Amino acid sequence: MADPADGGTATSEPGARGRLTVRERVAEQISVRTAAQVPGTVAHATAMDKVIRSALPRAEVALAAGHVHATVHIAVAWPHPAADIAARVREEVTNQLGTLTGLIVDGVDVSIDAVLPPDEPHRRVQ
Repeated sequence: MADPADGGTATSEPGARGRLTVRERVAEQISVRTAAQVPGTVAHATAMDKVIRSALPRAEVALAAGHVHATVHIAVAWPHPAADIAARVREEVTNQLGTLTGLIVDGVDVSIDAVLPPDEPHRRVQ
């Protein structure tokens, strides 16, 4: 807390209070969780996807000098309109990354890597 005797205030300039470091993994998780909440997207992973960590949704981000660029890979349930879902994912991820990290979002690319039939049964290897 600031000491009033020193003339300090509790609402000093942000740069004087410290520094925030956002790691790539945090921005990736924000992107993945946000994409997963958009209606029409579905989680999808084959047995091999789980081994090589390529389940959907997934994201890669690049951070530099307070800026972030994300690529989000999703699966869409048939018969949802893929272009509309991709646009909604882009909008939501852009908003959440900017709001939750304070970074400037340079762009969000969305890749639809799978279109799945409705209520696809989950297969198990026996």
